[in-house]
Amino acid sequence: MIGLIGHSAGASHISVNWVILSYIICVIGELCLSPTGNSAAVKLAPKAFNAQMMSLWLLTNACAQAINGSLVHLIEPLGYKNYFLFLGAVAIIVSVIILAFVPKIVKGMRGIK
Repeated sequence: MIGLIGHSAGASHISVNWVILSYIICVIGELCLSPTGNSAAVKLAPKAFNAQMMSLWLLTNACAQAINGSLVHLIEPLGYKNYFLFLGAVAIIVSVIILAFVPKIVKGMRGIK
């Protein structure tokens, strides 16, 4: 959708279909990620810490929203296209760092699938 930013030509109006599509994509992502995270938080934690791990899983979402709220001031100096490209680049970099730790993460899972 970043490529479509250039098509707006500075117009302040967009089709409601793009807004609906972005909500649908976010909801599908949430429906795919949330059950997996909830399951991992419960399965990987000791039984005595299930509630705390579930709370920690939800707290990470709150922290991510707080970080997003503090970065939103970058939209004005960067513009929408560069702002979202920046966020995408950061997501890719963090993903590569996490991939580097996959062997240690799998070892720490103690065979739990």
